[in-house]
Amino acid sequence: MKVGVIGVDGGEAPTWIELPGDPRESYVPRMEWVAGGEGLILQQMDRRQQRNTVWLADADSGKARPWFAEQAPG
Repeated sequence: MKVGVIGVDGGEAPTWIELPGDPRESYVPRMEWVAGGEGLILQQMDRRQQRNTVWLADADSGKARPWFAEQAPG
């Protein structure tokens, strides 16, 4: 699983968003821009859909920080 951002007018290469975890064990079902273009919000879930983390990512640096997380009991 990789998420890349590239400018609307093109560019040399995409900025890859740094999401943790094994890409074989998780996926990104949703993402959208923050109002004002200040970043990107991404939802990351494990394949069993027992863990949900929402990340706020900087589109320029690729750095992401957790914004919200929840996990099913058990």
